[in-house]
Formats: sequence, C-alpha cells, structure tokens
Amino acid sequence: MRSVVAAGGVARLLFVRQPKKNALVVLLVAVGFSVVGIAALYLVGGTGKVNPGFLILPVLLVSGYFGPLSGIAAALAVGLGAGPWMPLGPEESQAFADWALRIVLYAAAGVLVGLLSARLQQVAEREVQEREARLSRATELLQHTPEALQQERLKALGQMASGVVHDLNNALTPIQGYCDLLLRYPSIGADQTKLTEYLRIIHTASKDASQVVGRLREFYRKASDGGPPVTAANVPRTVEEACLLTMPAWKAQANARGVTIQIDTVFAEEIPAVKCNEFDLRIMLTNLILNAVDAMPQSGRIVISASRKEDFVLLEVRDNGVGMDTETRARCLEPFFTTKPNGTGMGLPLVKGTIDQYGGFLELASEIGKGSTVTIGLPVYRQPAEEKGHSGQGLRILVIDDDTEVRRLVAAYLEMDNHVVVQAANGAEGFQLFEEDRFDLVVSDGAMPQLSGYDMARQMGKLRPEVPVIMLTGFAEPFLREHVSGNVREVLPKPIAYEDLHNAILRVFPAL
Repeated sequence: MRSVVAAGGVARLLFVRQPKKNALVVLLVAVGFSVVGIAALYLVGGTGKVNPGFLILPVLLVSGYFGPLSGIAAALAVGLGAGPWMPLGPEESQAFADWALRIVLYAAAGVLVGLLSARLQQVAEREVQEREARLSRATELLQHTPEALQQERLKALGQMASGVVHDLNNALTPIQGYCDLLLRYPSIGADQTKLTEYLRIIHTASKDASQVVGRLREFYRKASDGGPPVTAANVPRTVEEACLLTMPAWKAQANARGVTIQIDTVFAEEIPAVKCNEFDLRIMLTNLILNAVDAMPQSGRIVISASRKEDFVLLEVRDNGVGMDTETRARCLEPFFTTKPNGTGMGLPLVKGTIDQYGGFLELASEIGKGSTVTIGLPVYRQPAEEKGHSGQGLRILVIDDDTEVRRLVAAYLEMDNHVVVQAANGAEGFQLFEEDRFDLVVSDGAMPQLSGYDMARQMGKLRPEVPVIMLTGFAEPFLREHVSGNVREVLPKPIAYEDLHNAILRVFPAL
C-alpha cells in the first residue's frame, strides 16, 4: 500500500497542476488517460495476453493525480474499455460477474489511493509552508542581527544592574546602621573596643560597596581577560564578617518586629583557605543569611557550618523557616524570580554565578514547614608562589590628582609605608615637577582637565621611560588601556584602598 500511495504522490508531482475549472474537464482527462494506458498495455503485451491486474495501473495514476472522483471515472473507463475482451471465465454469467466485480474493485482502489494521495499532498504542502516560514524568520533575524545583539546586551546589562543594586543595598545597610548608632549614641565612642569593631564593620562594608560598583567597570571586559583574580579567602573570618554585616537585619530590625533570630556558627578544627575573593564570599554569605531571615517571619535559628571534603570546603547555611515548595525550589535560581513583595530575584542567581566562576558548586534542599539548607562548595586555595614582603625602604613618589581629598588620601597611604610624597593638583603641574625633579614612581588620576593623566603619562614615557606610572581611574579599565603608554604598569579602580595601592607598588617594585 505504501508503494501505491507513493506512486500516486509521484504522479501528482510529475505534472504541473492547474486549477480545476470544472468537473467535466477533469473527467475527460481522466478517461483519456485511462484509455491511453489501456492501449499502451495492449500494444506491449498483445491482445488477450495482458494480466487483468495490470489494468489497475491507469486507475491508480489517475486517482493519485486528479483525486478520488477521477479514480472512479478511470475505473469505469478501464472496465468498459477492456472488460469485454478479457478472458474472464468459461461461462457468460460468470464472466459478467467477474467483469462487474473488477470495475467495483478498481473504483474502490481509485478512491482509496486518491484520498491517501490528497492527504500526502496536504502534508507536503504544510511542510513546505513551515520551511518557508522558518526561512522567512531566519532572514528577518539576519537582517536585524545588530539590533538583536544590542537588545541582548542591554538585557544582560539590566540583569547585572539589578544585581548591583541588590548587593549595593546590602553593603550600605551596615554603613548607614552603625553610623546612625554612633551619631545617636555618642557614648559608644568611649568604649574603644566597640568603637573599633563598628569602624571595622563600616570599613569592610565600604570596601564591599566599592567592589559592587566595580562590576559595572567589568561589563565590557573581554572574555580573554579571564575571570576573577585567584585569591585566598579565610572562611571563619569571612563568615564572622558576614554575620556582623547582616546584624541590623537579623537582630535589630527583627527585634523591632517582635521576632527573635539566632545565628550559630559551627566550624571543623581546621578549615583551609578557599579559592575565592573574600568580597565575593562575603556577598554570597550575606545573600544567604538575608534569604534565611526573610524565610523566618515567626522567629527561628540559622546555623552556618564549614567543613572540608577532599579538595573542597563545604559551607552550609541552614534555617528552620517556612521552606520552599517544589515549584519555587525548581525556579529559585532563575534571575528575577522572587516570591517576596519587594524582592529583586537576584540573590541566589548571583550566588550560583559567583560559585561557578571559582569552579565550585551549589546544592539546595528545602521542604515546606521544615526550612532550607544551602550548601556551597569552593576549592581549597593552593598557594602559587611565595609572596615577598615590604622591607621598609621608601620610594620618592609623585602623586597627581585634581581632587584634593583623593590626593591627600593617596599621599597618606604612601607615607604610611615610609615613602616620600610630592603632590600636584593637575596634569600640567605634575609634568612640570616631573621635568624638574627625580621620582621613582608616579601615581596619577586618569581623567583630569587640560592635561589628562594618560596624555601626561605618554609625555613622561618619552622623557623618562624607566619611571613607571600607576594610573587611578573611575572609568572602565579597557577604556583607559586604549589611551595609556607602555610606562603605565598598573591600573587601579577608584575608590582606591590602601591594600590595593600597597600591593600594586610591590608588583612594580618586587625588591621592596
């Protein structure tokens, strides 16, 4: 039967089908086609020598091309044209019955093949239409590729901006909270231990806020520049800092709502450092703690534990809050998915993305009414090489920045390391001092009026190429690198921290 249907389909495709203007034309064509077919068979095989079964071929071809009604007409034409001369049997009555039966069978076969062929044609036409539609969509997409790429880039920027806002709010909360306490209760300043603790928390939070903003600078960084720097994070200390940073949320704000939340930490005897930036680890723990706090509207307990398993350190944050249902647990890692009225849906996706950058993993277990457990695994840090310390020998350094407070801060950092510092308020003044005096190093802002930092560095490189320059910038690093000369050894983002500047100088002068 498949071969019969295929024959009908081939017949439909061999001819250019014209619109059926009327049934009479179709019928005449079908009958004529059948008569021609009968004559061809008789000429080939000789009268009376043709197997009657072959006479169904014209019927099948006609019905396959023109449809079931034409198949019936062809069967009648074949029967009337060939039946009387066919050797049907020894008796006339039997011959007539066989002849009539043969016409009926031919007609039935013609109807069946016509219907199947029509169906085959519909399927083929639908496939052609679908392929044409796909080709049209592909052509349209190709024509709008630049716009599509730009839309995807803007979408990615929007997602990243949401994450920046989310983490920036988390970082600013302890800064605002502890500053408010110090302003409202000046007596806290008399307790040197508590004051130092508050200042350390504010300092840590401000560094985290600086690195959050730094993500925007990294948006246009090429993939070949690599991922985050490979640094070591002290797990117990970072957990303690994350607990202190989130204390306003799980203690003060919770108590104000009449809710009591307790945080306990459990560490194994020896927890090695992990391959992760401490800022990133703090951000991850902060997100997990705040999620746990939100999951306990009626008080509860959070347990943070750490242990080592082979080459990974496992950090577990467990709460006994409301838990998640199956659907929420399946979608909680999707960006912007949230069940909170004022949530951003970026907490867990940011944690997962950060862990992936460092080659770690995340596991999540949750049950309604029993709470949630988030386990993150980070690789154990391997020391690449022995780091050299600072011998105390100072350098003569020229500091150039048009912002007075930034210039004074950088100078204070350098003076703490026993360096001799000369300050200049703009690029022109700095270059004049550079011409008149001798310096071991130049630390300069990149964007300054009149003579910019990178133009000034280019001129300095022509005058004394052996003097290195450390450039400070608030712009994206790739933008600045396009405008600096070879004597610029380091590019540091603002706001600048003491540790960052100190380590940059050690990289430029390893012998210090």
